[in-house]
Amino acid sequence: MIRTVAMMMMAMPARAYVMMASSPRVVDARDRIDLAETELALDIGCGYGISTLELKEMTPRASVIGIDYDKSKIMAARRIVGDNHDDLCFEHKNAINTGLRSNMFDLVQFKHVLCQASYPEDMIGEARRLLRPGGLVVVYEKLTNRELEGLTSDQLERYYPEYITRRPIDHLLKYFSGFDPCLHSVERDVFGLVLCKR
Repeated sequence: MIRTVAMMMMAMPARAYVMMASSPRVVDARDRIDLAETELALDIGCGYGISTLELKEMTPRASVIGIDYDKSKIMAARRIVGDNHDDLCFEHKNAINTGLRSNMFDLVQFKHVLCQASYPEDMIGEARRLLRPGGLVVVYEKLTNRELEGLTSDQLERYYPEYITRRPIDHLLKYFSGFDPCLHSVERDVFGLVLCKR
């Protein structure tokens, strides 16, 4: 029987998956800022919960919420991460209209989400609404040429315009009005971006 990657991830302990997914050449922008004082963090597009677990490990004092529009991924995230964390939860929500209270979070994370989203500007707008003034948004994307195989030029222009312009940071920055850039890192096909809400 052929097992899908998702099925393998559901059967695998979260710690093992995090170690398997780690790459020594990836530079994570979150490692360069102090997240120790974060009290409430949100992981938008958490998928199977691995990025949420990583965020929790980097913000040990924080309560962390992972959200995703795919209910099956939320259920899998709960199974993968388990019940060992009182201050870590997963909720089925729409990233464009979460229904969460405004100015609530110290940090909002998008990991491998915005460059795949149909409406990244709306997701960023929701993050802006959810962040308290001075809160941080962390964007972390890994883009590979494999993601582009088989796409038409119209699809490339709509969903991956950063490949057309070859300026991925600038492409994302245009959606972040109301934020001040704090940090960005680029290494090959990986970039990280940290911005502070005014």
